[in-house]
Amino acid sequence: SLIEYHLTTSPHPAILDFRLPQKPHKGFSLNPPVPLHPPTAMPHILILEDEAEIAEIIALTLTRDHHTSQIAPTAQIAGQHLAREAYDLLLLDVGLPDINGFDYLKILRAQHPRLPVIMLTAQDEETDRILGLELGADDYIGKPFSPRELNARIKALLRRTQRQPENEWN
Repeated sequence: SLIEYHLTTSPHPAILDFRLPQKPHKGFSLNPPVPLHPPTAMPHILILEDEAEIAEIIALTLTRDHHTSQIAPTAQIAGQHLAREAYDLLLLDVGLPDINGFDYLKILRAQHPRLPVIMLTAQDEETDRILGLELGADDYIGKPFSPRELNARIKALLRRTQRQPENEWN
């Protein structure tokens, strides 16, 4: 069927374009079918988490959900990553070995004001959540957390921050 053809031959199976298979005609050379929408790059996420086991679980969850990630166990290493690479989002723990996550968020906002940040931390008191949001975090998730909820919040934040202009025709 047409859908089976597309799913087995398309380099981008998540994009269904419902075009008929192209067959070469005598004397003509056809390029391979092009998806209706160009593929988007996988979001690249920096995980600033000092607990290796939690960081690995998050990284595996992100990989499964089609994100790339880099783990930084300290704020100093995260700063080095941010200086070398562009990231679409930062997952920030508050309890870091070299600096308090709230203090790091203040520094981060001065250097990377548009980088989306989700604080992911065991410090889940109302005052901590309010402080994190007031300092510039875009979201705040307490530990323990559900990987499915984390993924949903990441997707929602990326939708809001990576949205194209409302009128793309101008």
